[in-house]
Amino acid sequence: MKTAIVRRTSDPLHKILDDLLRLMEDLDAAPPDQQAAVSVPLTKRMNALCRKADSIHGVLTRFESNAGECASEIKRLQARKKAMETAAARLEGHVLDAMVTRNIKAMRGDTVTLTAKLNPGAVRITDELAVPPEYSRVTVTMPAPLWFSLCEHIDPSAPDLGYSIAPSKSLISAAIDAGNEVPGAIKRQGLTLSRK
Repeated sequence: MKTAIVRRTSDPLHKILDDLLRLMEDLDAAPPDQQAAVSVPLTKRMNALCRKADSIHGVLTRFESNAGECASEIKRLQARKKAMETAAARLEGHVLDAMVTRNIKAMRGDTVTLTAKLNPGAVRITDELAVPPEYSRVTVTMPAPLWFSLCEHIDPSAPDLGYSIAPSKSLISAAIDAGNEVPGAIKRQGLTLSRK
């Protein structure tokens, strides 16, 4: 099998630019009667630079166009993924509903056993302000110099001091699992369809 040899149709950009700089220096140093001889290769290299610029523009345009097509394809695939996930969730919900209403614990097939199992449960915050501070985490945003002075003291009214407090679902979940009641939060368990 023969291997095709790809030959470069023009010099690389760095060579064209180096030649141009050298020829411009030669033109400046040449006596007036020899400047015409230097200007011919200079004009050729300037034309080569013009073609190279057009070529680079063409390649960049092609890359940008391909990137745009990729973005469109990503968007299409994300929509398809969401549709598949929605369809799977809908089918799983339908199967779980049928199993639960008929008190069926498992459905056996030739290659799979479908089982209705309790999932670990998910925390739902019903009243964020009612959640005690020990079940929350604080995220603080401030300028770095203010952060370094925090070790010494902190003034709550300092300018540019921003913070947010959010309940920690993992802390709340652990507390509820340990038998504690957490005001402003509940933990619900649902069913999940297990396939083995």
